[in-house]
Amino acid sequence: MLEYPDEDDSCFLVFIVIVALPISLLIYNVARVVFSPEIMSDLLTTRLVESGAIRGFITDSLLSPEFLQEQGPGEFDFSRVLKNLSSEERGAIVDILIPPKWIEDQISTSFKAVYTWFDDDRPLPLIHIDMGPIKERLLGGGVVEIVDTIVDS
Repeated sequence: MLEYPDEDDSCFLVFIVIVALPISLLIYNVARVVFSPEIMSDLLTTRLVESGAIRGFITDSLLSPEFLQEQGPGEFDFSRVLKNLSSEERGAIVDILIPPKWIEDQISTSFKAVYTWFDDDRPLPLIHIDMGPIKERLLGGGVVEIVDTIVDS
């Protein structure tokens, strides 16, 4: 004769399926996001760039008195020159210096470098910052715009 399992055994199996299925789906989706450099770089780029956190950090860093004193040896004092700039003018200078697409590209390439480093035997990741677009932007008239902004202030 064929025996049917106890009611307790079938309830236990149903309970396991009900609990394990959502947990396994959650773990699968989290692993798919965390271990994908494309998804993580897109997620971080949208969070940091669109929120303005990166732009604010760069503005504060580039125009801070400590940074400006390090860059102006001798008689020339950058902090005195930029003291009269409003926050809008400082933001305009940062927009001229750093193209928005450049930040996104740097975050993406840095994430890919870190993810490939995980599978590599090197002691440190090779992260390269491409300064070419900034140089092109400055040589293409950006310096003139920055000087005009400073002089107009």
